[in-house]
Amino acid sequence: VRRAVLQSGACSHTVSPQMAAENTAVLLGRLGLSPDQADLFDSLRELPTAAFLNAQAAFLPASVDGMGLLPVVDGITLAVNPLEAVAHGSVAGMDLLIGTNADEARTFTLGDPLLSVMGEKDLEERAAQIWRDPADWRRAIDVYRRSRPGEAPRDIWTAMSTDKIFRIPAIRLAEAQAVGRLRGAISTPAAG
Repeated sequence: VRRAVLQSGACSHTVSPQMAAENTAVLLGRLGLSPDQADLFDSLRELPTAAFLNAQAAFLPASVDGMGLLPVVDGITLAVNPLEAVAHGSVAGMDLLIGTNADEARTFTLGDPLLSVMGEKDLEERAAQIWRDPADWRRAIDVYRRSRPGEAPRDIWTAMSTDKIFRIPAIRLAEAQAVGRLRGAISTPAAG
């Protein structure tokens, strides 16, 4: 493979084996199954697709940015964090097209009934979950508000979420690829 398109903040969203185990137990419980039952795989194969869709429809308790079904860095199938692997040159010889969509988080926030009535206080509470220091979240709200004059708090929150979950991770991936390519160029002796 010489070229790849990586979309929506690829490489930054993974879960630990512990988070994956917790979510697996919850999902299996919703399906009426147990992680330690002997015929688990056969039982899973017998379930209709609708059962899986219904079981995953509710939020999972362990998540990264509201997403619970993510790749697991387990040291075996996914040996290291993908972003670290890229920064260490794992795809140094590959051309990457990296992107996100404007307001990409809107897809995820559409199902949030509180957004339709979100006020300034609600926006502040959510921003405080990203930036712990009150001076930081106040400054962030200020910056977003100046760049989107007249927009409702829900739209400011959607912009913040888009940047946190998608745009900034995409930028980090591009930076990691640049570092990985540099490392690859340094470690590859020049032809003489």
